[in-house]
Amino acid sequence: MPDEGFYAIALDRDKQQVNAIASNVGHCLWTGIVDDSAARSVVERLLSPEFFTGFGIQTLATGNTRYNPVSCHNGSVWPHDTALIAAGIARDTPTRRRPRTPTRGQQTLTPTDRPGHAYS
Repeated sequence: MPDEGFYAIALDRDKQQVNAIASNVGHCLWTGIVDDSAARSVVERLLSPEFFTGFGIQTLATGNTRYNPVSCHNGSVWPHDTALIAAGIARDTPTRRRPRTPTRGQQTLTPTDRPGHAYS
């Protein structure tokens, strides 16, 4: 979906792209099938507040109609999903940006910082 700077998650029954922005694209980073020309925009999107909560990457971006942070597939954070995405981001290619890790003195998040999020 060039207008979104992201890959489509699926096609509907009429073979049209499903207009949902989901974390599944991060799996494509992990497998190495994302074009280097698209990797940077995918990584930036996954690390934006639209996906990244501080605890991990949500399954569905906040702007989606079905977004619900306490729903298993519609916005919760899956640790295993986040781990695969982090591995994909860490792939050693020049166009990918590695996420910044907290350094001593930076405030860390607690579960009360983002109430209402489910972690599966």
